[in-house]
Amino acid sequence: MDSKNSTPCSDNKKIWIDLENSPHVLFFDPIIKELKTRGYDVVVTARDYAQVIGLADLFKLEYTKIGHHYGKNLLCKIAGLITRACQMIPFALSQKPDLAISHGSRTQILTAGMTRIPSMLAFDYEHTASASLPFLRPTKIIIPEVLVTKITDRTMDEISPYPGIKEDVYVQRHIPDPAFLQSLNLSANDIIAAIRPPATVAHYHVPKSDDLFQAVIEHLADQSGVKVIIVPRTAQQSKDIQNAWPQHFSSGLLMIPKQVVNGLDLIWFSDMVIS
Repeated sequence: MDSKNSTPCSDNKKIWIDLENSPHVLFFDPIIKELKTRGYDVVVTARDYAQVIGLADLFKLEYTKIGHHYGKNLLCKIAGLITRACQMIPFALSQKPDLAISHGSRTQILTAGMTRIPSMLAFDYEHTASASLPFLRPTKIIIPEVLVTKITDRTMDEISPYPGIKEDVYVQRHIPDPAFLQSLNLSANDIIAAIRPPATVAHYHVPKSDDLFQAVIEHLADQSGVKVIIVPRTAQQSKDIQNAWPQHFSSGLLMIPKQVVNGLDLIWFSDMVIS
């Protein structure tokens, strides 16, 4: 466990936020700022997976790094869930938060349950298992209001709906970085296609998505003047993609940023986005 946190000393209510996947950083960044503005103490944990740590550093968040991803295999996922939850118990007991909040962090829900901390789970997929399993049952759920009628195992007292979708929470605050293209050695004259490859280690991954990804790359390779920016989900995926198309990387057609980038800037300056 690697700490980058300074423990707040205050009589204010303390809120614990867990970041398990890359989008969670963007989602919670404005929420953390708002909570602090309102006088809450906020402590953050982050899993070393995908671009979570890099984005947390990019957004200058203070966090404690706990755990990593254990792979696609179901047994490995279960082992990883239990292992990370056990790793989080000392943090929870030392910080003594009044509330735990995440966007789909099963490990935080399990830890909160074991340490008797009230928990709130945000999600935007009505079939998520975290909302219904007895041992992964948060105190309250936060969902887009369009999903309210889809949730049948909760009373309205247990649901906090919000208008729009989760991207509305952070997209509206985005201010494009004018130096973004230059940081990637690109210009406004380039035709830029941004691609997020399939989630190969996710439980919902299907091989057909890999076929589609390959077809997209081969199609764009036949177009003139296109620069394809690929944002891999894992280090291994990055290696696999570079090994699959070395000729396209050497020609400059394909590029994987060497540093973590703000996905909103990449979308803003791209002519096409495929995910």
